[in-house]
Amino acid sequence: MMSRMWIQKNSNQMMNQNKGFTLIEIIMVIVILGIVSSIAAPMIYEASQSASQQYKMTDVLDDARIALERMTREIRMVRSATAADLSIGASTLTFTDVTASVITYTLSGSNLTRNGQILATHVTSLIFSYQDANGNTTAVVTQVRYITITMVISESGYTTNLKEVVALYDV
Repeated sequence: MMSRMWIQKNSNQMMNQNKGFTLIEIIMVIVILGIVSSIAAPMIYEASQSASQQYKMTDVLDDARIALERMTREIRMVRSATAADLSIGASTLTFTDVTASVITYTLSGSNLTRNGQILATHVTSLIFSYQDANGNTTAVVTQVRYITITMVISESGYTTNLKEVVALYDV
């Protein structure tokens, strides 16, 4: 009787010790994980690339907005609408502000510059247009009361237009 209990006890212990996975089960899990990974990897990669491009465009757009705000603030301070203080062009604007500083905005390649210093990159177009007190387009410096700045930004296939109308103070 004792030997029967001992055999039964040993056989129960043997059954309890076989709690692992078989080689076939492990191989099946690896195959299934491989299939799922090969399906998910391209989607994860595309999402990552899209997010990266979006971040780049956001940075470029933020820089352009900051540059446009600075231009707007400084253009408002044009000392006078005379040929001595204001030189107008389609893609270049030079003026003297109330502190007698001469400021030039221009497009150099794909860079918006202020006195030669880069303010924004990826600028594909910079257009200045000039209006008189009635809002009519003018090329006469002494009649300029408003300056419209139009800027086109392109990065990674995305294009954005920015536009601002600036009223000149004390003119």
